[in-house]
Amino acid sequence: MPAYQKTYAEMKRNFEENIACLKRGGTTAFVRAPIMSTTETVIMGQSQLIQHYNALNYYEENDEKVLVKYNFIQRWLHDPARRTVCNVVCEPDNTDRTVMNIWMPFRASRFDAVVQPEQILNKILGFASSAYDNADELLRFFAYTVQYPNTKLPYILAIVGDDWYTSSILVHFFGQMVVGPYLYKRLYKFESKERIGQKLLSVDSAQNAMAVKEIWGEYMTPGHSSNDTTWFIQNKANIIMTTDETFEDENFRVIQCTKNALNLTQIESYLNSTIAARCFYDYLMLMNLPTLP
Repeated sequence: MPAYQKTYAEMKRNFEENIACLKRGGTTAFVRAPIMSTTETVIMGQSQLIQHYNALNYYEENDEKVLVKYNFIQRWLHDPARRTVCNVVCEPDNTDRTVMNIWMPFRASRFDAVVQPEQILNKILGFASSAYDNADELLRFFAYTVQYPNTKLPYILAIVGDDWYTSSILVHFFGQMVVGPYLYKRLYKFESKERIGQKLLSVDSAQNAMAVKEIWGEYMTPGHSSNDTTWFIQNKANIIMTTDETFEDENFRVIQCTKNALNLTQIESYLNSTIAARCFYDYLMLMNLPTLP
């Protein structure tokens, strides 16, 4: 049989790597995990599933030994052994087949390794040192969340500066190029002080900033189930806050922007490269860190 003419078992094995029937709280839907760092997790009803995958076919021989084409999705929908999950998670170490794990590797980990990264790293670290008074704190924050992605840090990172562009440029590079946009919005929340304040007002005044982190610990999945049920997926968001006001609070680690940042236009162009992202990722993964705070 030609390679493109797959049997039902072969089609099913490939199909269920990213798609499963999701049953939770008496409701049935279908979940599609992302297949690359720029796609999204989608929850859909049966009609949407059929619309998306009705063109899939498998091949089997009939009684006369003639290869016949059959519709895959119709058979899969009625297959009692189809993959069925009870939840959706975003966890790097979870291999439980009864849940759909939408975790994806960090984007930069898929880029080619750089043989001599020193010159590139020196430019990134040099910019960080010029832009932030305590750049080491920011680098440790990045390193902790890359080395321990399944752990929430017990504080909110606050970047203080008059220029939002300078405050955010290294965070943007880290989120888009190193982590990747798909994981970035699940592992981090990059918010203004005003947005953080709105969340603080919504929790009991006796609670500290950890209550805010728990509020942001879930997000709504895109798409709709067959009966418009809202689905939530637990995540472990770490919060990065920007503000132009200096302050002290035990629930925050404050990083102060300087007025001495190197040429921003030049560094932004430089940071928009896969080589810089891979060098920075390897640096963070190898950083020697003390015990988790």
